[in-house]
Amino acid sequence: MTEPTPTPTPPPDPSPAPSPEKRRRSSCLGRLAATVISFLIALGLAEIAVRVFGDEVLPNPIGPRYLYINDDAMGIALSPGFSGRFSLYDEFDVSIKISSQGFRDREFSAKKSGTTRIISLSDSFGFGFGVAGEDTYAKILEKSLNKGEEANRKYEVLNTGASGIGILEMIETLKRSGKWFAPDIVVASFFYGNDLQDIESFPQHTVRGGIVLTPHFGKMVDESSWLQFCFNRSNLALLVERAKFNRTTGANLGSIAKPGEAGWDVRPILLRPDPKKPEEVKWFEHQEKLWPPFEKHLATLKVETEKLGAKLVLFAIPQEFQTRDDAWEKMKSAAARSEDDYDRFLIGKKLTAICNRTDVMFLDLVPGFRATPPSKPRYFNLNKHFNEEGNAFAAKLIEDFLRQRGLL
Repeated sequence: MTEPTPTPTPPPDPSPAPSPEKRRRSSCLGRLAATVISFLIALGLAEIAVRVFGDEVLPNPIGPRYLYINDDAMGIALSPGFSGRFSLYDEFDVSIKISSQGFRDREFSAKKSGTTRIISLSDSFGFGFGVAGEDTYAKILEKSLNKGEEANRKYEVLNTGASGIGILEMIETLKRSGKWFAPDIVVASFFYGNDLQDIESFPQHTVRGGIVLTPHFGKMVDESSWLQFCFNRSNLALLVERAKFNRTTGANLGSIAKPGEAGWDVRPILLRPDPKKPEEVKWFEHQEKLWPPFEKHLATLKVETEKLGAKLVLFAIPQEFQTRDDAWEKMKSAAARSEDDYDRFLIGKKLTAICNRTDVMFLDLVPGFRATPPSKPRYFNLNKHFNEEGNAFAAKLIEDFLRQRGLL
């Protein structure tokens, strides 16, 4: 009988078992790696959440992110080909589309024989702050001139309006676009709320990461690699930096003021400053120094217009309290000044004198708005720009003026 072969005994493992210390170290490294991975995943999810579900970290008061690009001469300009939406104050939500030519308008080809062309130069009022592109006064004017006929337009109106611009940007826009557009009429707006101040702050904006900033904040970003990362790569990091900045400075960066709550600046229509208020006296003295430069630039705009063989018309955009007696009384009551301290037509009078000296045709919209009381509000309640009704009425007044002057 054959005996079974014994199973050979495996040789002993020459490597010793890991010590408890090594096992603890390996376990800690594993937990640390898992923690780091979990943290990075959480950061990624938080970044996605901020981008998808959150509002803009630094909302532009003049439009959505990436609407503007940097411009060597003007500081910023509308981004050609941009398409997006603009909502503000829960008061409006509108589509914004910019043509390849850089305007909130359709594409324009070469001028056809028998066509009268008008360039509209303006700021946020002309851009159509809060209204659809077709509801801006420039496009309503075009439609009215053509009596609604779109297929064979005899009149074409180019809307070059962009928020935050003044007469210096208008001159630059006309220089760039006037030759190819070949206008017969140039219609430029003036809004006294900021157009004089725009002269001394030109160019007053810059863009970083698609966000419109003052040159001061733009320089801060340029000098910091971390801020450049925040603006260009991470909304989450930008949100953190915004919170740190507000906590440190007490500022309210990232929040849009609601001008309708505090009212617009009424100082430009005051006839005299209050001698007991040094800041107001200083403001008045400075304001008076800005009118001569504006007159000089208006004369330049007229020269550039005439180079194109066109006629220049300047018109003044009113604030709501200038156009309605009830709003006027409310404004005066809140300001607590004497009736004799105000003149709601003061800006129109100043511009009339300037236009007489520069031989520029001038239209003050205040009398027209007052002469026909509205059945519906013509201004947005909070942001105080023209709503659809206001744009339509402004277009009518401009058309009437152009006809009266024999320009159409």
